[in-house]
Amino acid sequence: MKKIIFVLMWLALMLTEASAQKKIHWLLFIDTDDANVGQLDVNGRDFLRTNFVDVINSALTGAYQTDIQDNYGSNCNPYKCKSAVQNLNVASDDIVIFYYIGHGGRSVSVSDREHPWPKMWLGQDDPSKMIDLGWVHDQLKAKNPRLLLTIGMCCNVKQNLPTSNTPSFSQSYGSYEMSAAEREHIKKVFQNTCGNMIATSASPGQSSRGGSFNPELAIKPMDYYTALLCLNFKDQYENGEFDIEQLFKITGSDIDRETDNEQTPIYKASLSQGQCPTSQLPAPGPNPSRCRQMPSTVNVNDMTDLEGLMEAIVCNKKDMPNRNTFFASDCVVRILGQDGKTQVDRVSINTYMLRVRTSDILLRVVPVATTVESGKIKEFFVREYYQRGR
Repeated sequence: MKKIIFVLMWLALMLTEASAQKKIHWLLFIDTDDANVGQLDVNGRDFLRTNFVDVINSALTGAYQTDIQDNYGSNCNPYKCKSAVQNLNVASDDIVIFYYIGHGGRSVSVSDREHPWPKMWLGQDDPSKMIDLGWVHDQLKAKNPRLLLTIGMCCNVKQNLPTSNTPSFSQSYGSYEMSAAEREHIKKVFQNTCGNMIATSASPGQSSRGGSFNPELAIKPMDYYTALLCLNFKDQYENGEFDIEQLFKITGSDIDRETDNEQTPIYKASLSQGQCPTSQLPAPGPNPSRCRQMPSTVNVNDMTDLEGLMEAIVCNKKDMPNRNTFFASDCVVRILGQDGKTQVDRVSINTYMLRVRTSDILLRVVPVATTVESGKIKEFFVREYYQRGR
């Protein structure tokens, strides 16, 4: 009997390990409610999601599940940030990326050399509740993810702030397309890079700038750091030259040059390539063991919840079995372009779900907004990411 029990436990363990799914965790905190720079941060969040977060998630489709904690507006606060960082459940082969856009500063009493990282205001004005970017990095690093990027886009000017690092409180209008080669390049970089990196948009004593760009780029006013990071990322992966550390090095040099050395981004990296414990690339094509489990329920007003649903449908090539419980039978799906506003297509929910399940080139569907009536979705606004060519 003991032998049978042992065999059953061993089989259960093997099945659990076989079905284990790597995750890429995004902790996004963006102060879009600020009275002075809120609209810049709104534009920055949209640009970051469209040109960085969603591109990487699309490239990793089928290899990594996504866990997106997109905190903006009133959700960008110190309590939420501390809780998200401390309670994040990370496996040893996961990727974690923390990105903050908002106000920041540093204590006049803290050594620039020993601790160059800023404190984040996180949408409030109590200095005692600010959270140190270095503390966030150390907390996440202690969870031992395979790859960690901690990024703070904020000012780093000296102010009369507490010295403690520990929290003391309790484009283009069409759909986004990537070639198969571009997608595989991004996937290989993220799967074969290990270690951690912390980066911030300004050196100690400096402010982070934002504003309008060259009209030819068709970019709305936002912070320079996020814009150039996304633009350089696109330029690198399109040319097959994407490298994580090099991306931040080039972005820092660009901003330093454009601001006449008045804003110099900094970073500290401890990364290695090709030495990851588990760097084997999965075979192409759908594989249910790597897909997110189909949810039985969704919050029709929660874009993150709906994004998880669409990720499961795209990966599993199956529709939600009880879809009519959450989507009205006459629901209209409006497909938006890269700007998140221009409508490029309009179809019924039945036609759209069929297209999503059967498409060989659709990588990701990102919900943007919903119109809800009587608890069901009547209009579903989405942005799409496709693999270009075959």
